[in-house]
Amino acid sequence: DNRARVTIYKALKDRTEPLTIDTLEPNGSLSANVNFNDLTRALFHVVTETVYFLPKLHLTEKVFKPIVAKRPFFLAAAPGNLAYLKSYGFKTFEQWIDESYDDEQDHYIRIEKITAEIARLCAMDRSALEQIHLEMQEVLEYNFNHFYTTFKDLIVDELVDNFESIINTVDITLPEGHLAEVKTRLKQ
Repeated sequence: DNRARVTIYKALKDRTEPLTIDTLEPNGSLSANVNFNDLTRALFHVVTETVYFLPKLHLTEKVFKPIVAKRPFFLAAAPGNLAYLKSYGFKTFEQWIDESYDDEQDHYIRIEKITAEIARLCAMDRSALEQIHLEMQEVLEYNFNHFYTTFKDLIVDELVDNFESIINTVDITLPEGHLAEVKTRLKQ
């Protein structure tokens, strides 16, 4: 759609500083790299998930990077992905950020809602932003701890349960207790 191109052009046409790539040697493992200095430089993160224009609940490593860095974030993804993240037990920042963008079905209005919230925060003075960040500490700590504890068990269970469902569909019999042992090993 040309509407997105026009919006991007308007946003970037008057930019005077150069656009930069954050690495001179892009490679396929960049998504797995976590540079904490880079992740903690920004007060807020804008996570641009892989799927935005398709009606799909799909979370990747991108959204977990600010969680590990203990940073608040906006989730630029398909509608419902912020709610999907919450379904895994994570908390979001609805007390400080208007997260109604997650319910918006129109892709262009959704990104406009996100950018309006970013603009609102950018217009705040530094002391107000620092106060908000201080107020968010409980949520940031909770998400960090949840990621490294309960969440791991949830996704291991989901992975093995999905695998078991596939095994049952194709009518393969595994040794008794095999999948329970797999779950135990993966959770170690």
